[in-house]
Amino acid sequence: TPRPDPYPIPPTWVNQPTELMTTVGSVTVAGTQEAGAKPATMMPATISAPAKFENNFEVVSKFTFDFNTQQWQSSTMKVRITPEPFSRGSIRTAHMMEDSEGKKYVAKVSIKPRTRDWYFEEVMMQATSQHYASLYNKAASPKKIWFIDTFVIQQHQIPGADLVCCEEYLAGKYVKYNSNAGWVSADERNTPQAFSHFTFH
Repeated sequence: TPRPDPYPIPPTWVNQPTELMTTVGSVTVAGTQEAGAKPATMMPATISAPAKFENNFEVVSKFTFDFNTQQWQSSTMKVRITPEPFSRGSIRTAHMMEDSEGKKYVAKVSIKPRTRDWYFEEVMMQATSQHYASLYNKAASPKKIWFIDTFVIQQHQIPGADLVCCEEYLAGKYVKYNSNAGWVSADERNTPQAFSHFTFH
């Protein structure tokens, strides 16, 4: 997906290293929450109950991507985030986030530095994945697939992080069924493999 130009962000943000990682959202297949990007070393994983919030709410900049227009939209939202993660994998840490209306999210932070452009490209990739899921669902597939919406925020509550990628909090068990490197789970699930084949062609 081509990057829209310009980004609705200050030019000083571009190509600066930071300590965070964006999310690749969950895929819901036939009522089962299946994570599309969790490392095999974390599978299966059960997400714990939301952590206790101790920070005050802050107003943050929120950036969302519209696949149909290929444009970014910026807005603000009021959130609070737990400085300490409730889960940690080999690539990222996951922090609980809550907005002023009480809705829960997961804010994910990279363990190693990433450029700022990279986070926006990850959200664009997520929107592109949902586009292909919509096409797949229209092809009379027996089980439907959805990708959760993701967005970028600029925040100050997680130490060492500036931009953070977020997604809606979904409690439950997350299972990895395949990878971009060719790995396929021993579980006999046809839908994840069928969707991968569909998007490849």
